[in-house]
Amino acid sequence: MATALVRCTAAELRALVRELEQGRARAQAAVLASVLAEDYEPCGVGELAERAGVSESAVRALQARGILAARERELIRRPEPGEPLFAYAAPTLNAAQERVLSAVTRAQGEHRFAPFLLCGVTGSGKTEVYIRAIERALAAGRTALVLVPEISLTPQAMERYRHRLGDRVGILHSGLSGGERFDAWRRARSGELSVIIGTRSAVFAPLSKLGLIVVDEEHDGSYKQDDPAPRYHGRDVAMMRARLAACPILLGSATPALESYTNALEKKYTLLSLPRRAVEHDLPDVELVDMRGHDPDKGPLSDELAEALDECLAAGGQAILFLNRRGFSPQVLCARCGHIVQCPSCSVALVQHKQPPGLLCHHCEHRQPEPRICPACHGEWMRYRGVGTEQLAQWVEENYAGARIARLDLDTTRKRDAHTRLLSAFRRRETDVLVGTQMISKGLDMPGVTLVGVIDADIGLAMPDFRSAERTFMLLTQVAGRAGRGEHPGRVFIQSHCPNPYAVLAAISQNYEAL
Repeated sequence: MATALVRCTAAELRALVRELEQGRARAQAAVLASVLAEDYEPCGVGELAERAGVSESAVRALQARGILAARERELIRRPEPGEPLFAYAAPTLNAAQERVLSAVTRAQGEHRFAPFLLCGVTGSGKTEVYIRAIERALAAGRTALVLVPEISLTPQAMERYRHRLGDRVGILHSGLSGGERFDAWRRARSGELSVIIGTRSAVFAPLSKLGLIVVDEEHDGSYKQDDPAPRYHGRDVAMMRARLAACPILLGSATPALESYTNALEKKYTLLSLPRRAVEHDLPDVELVDMRGHDPDKGPLSDELAEALDECLAAGGQAILFLNRRGFSPQVLCARCGHIVQCPSCSVALVQHKQPPGLLCHHCEHRQPEPRICPACHGEWMRYRGVGTEQLAQWVEENYAGARIARLDLDTTRKRDAHTRLLSAFRRRETDVLVGTQMISKGLDMPGVTLVGVIDADIGLAMPDFRSAERTFMLLTQVAGRAGRGEHPGRVFIQSHCPNPYAVLAAISQNYEAL
C-alpha cells in the first residue's frame, strides 16, 4: 500500500507551510500541517488527504515535488470491528453446561470424529460452551471453525469471540471486500489465524489441524446454497469436513432441524441438552392473541399487546416488535376489478415502500412508481393492503409519543456496519422499541428486552412449502427467546388470525418435542 513519508526536516516543513499559505497552494499547506501534527503516523495517500480535508491531488502534488515520498508496505485489511456489544468476564458454567463441555472435550482429547447435537433453549449459554471448547482446541495447538447463519450476526459473534480469544480470530463472509477475504484466507492458511467465524462459505476456510467445528443455529435455512453453483448445504459440508479432519462437530440450536433431531434419536449424533437458561430466569410467558375480531382501523397491535407495550415503556423496559415482512404495504390492488400489481419478471406482488418511494420486487429488485390508475381497468381505485415493518415503525412512532423507535430489516442495514450500529444503540438503551424482520429473531442477547410482540404469526404458514409449519415454529420460538434475558421477566404476545395450527401452539408452549 502506498504510504506518505516526509523527506524534509520538521523545521523545513514549517517554513514550507508558511510559504504555501502565503501563496495559492493552501491545500498542500493543509497536508503538511497534518504531517506536522504530534499524532501523525505514515499512512496512505487517501487517508492523509482525508485528515487534511483536501483532495488526493494535493498529496500527489507534494509527492511530485519530492517533499513527500511513497513506499510500499503490507497492510492487512480487516473488517471494522464496529461498536462493542459484549464486554464481560467469562461466566461460571452451570452443571448442564459442564456436562456438555465434558462430552465435547473428551472427544477432542481422543482426536476423533464425533457429531454432537446441542439442543438448548434460548439463553441457555450455548455460545459460552462453544468458546470454552474452542479454548481447549487452541490449547492443544489446533484450530476451530465457527459457522453462523447470517452475515448480520457475524459482527456480534466476532466481537464476542475476540473478547475472549484475542486476535487469533478471523472473519469470512461474502459481505467483505475482495481484499479483506483474501487477507483472511491467506492468514488462515499460513496459521496466523486459529479461529475462523463466518457464514456458509467459510466452511471451506483453509484451516489446518482442525480441532473443532461449530455450526450455530444449525436449523437455519441460510446454510443452504441454492444459487449460484456450487449448490451445497453448509451444515452437511461441515459434517463431512469434520469426518475428514477427525475432529468433533457441534451443532447447536434451540430448535434443531427435524433431520438433525432424527439423526440424534437414531444415535447417529450424540444428543446434548441445555434445558434451562444459564441465569436463574425462566422462559418468558407467551400469550396467544386471536386477531379474527380485530378492527384493522385500530392499527396493527391488538388491545392486549398495545396495553403491554404501554406498561413496558412506562417501566423503562425495551420491546421488540417482530413482523417478517418489510416495506410499507405488501400488496397494491384495484378495489374495482381486483387486479394486483405484480413484478413483470417474477409474477409476485410488488411491495410499496416509502423510502425511497415506489413499488419494489423483493426477489429481483425491480422498481417502478406507484400507479395512479389501475393497469387493467384504468380506474382510479388503487388501494394498499397489509402492513410491513416500515408502516409498523411509523404507526408506533405516531401512537407512542416520546418512545424512541428503530427499524432493523434489509432496507435499513444495506450500508456497512449499519446492523451493528443499530444494535449497539439498542443495547445502550438509546432505543426503546426495535421493529424488525427475522434479522432480530436469533442471536441477540439484549438484557433490557422485557416484551416481544409477534404482529402476524400466520405469514410463514401460508408459504407453499412442506417445511412451512416447521419454520414457523422455529421462528416464533427464536424470537420469543429474546425476551426476559436480563433481571426482569419477559412477556411475549403472538398475534394470529388462525391460532389453531399446531406449529403456533407448540411455539406458545416452547415445546420442541410436540412439533
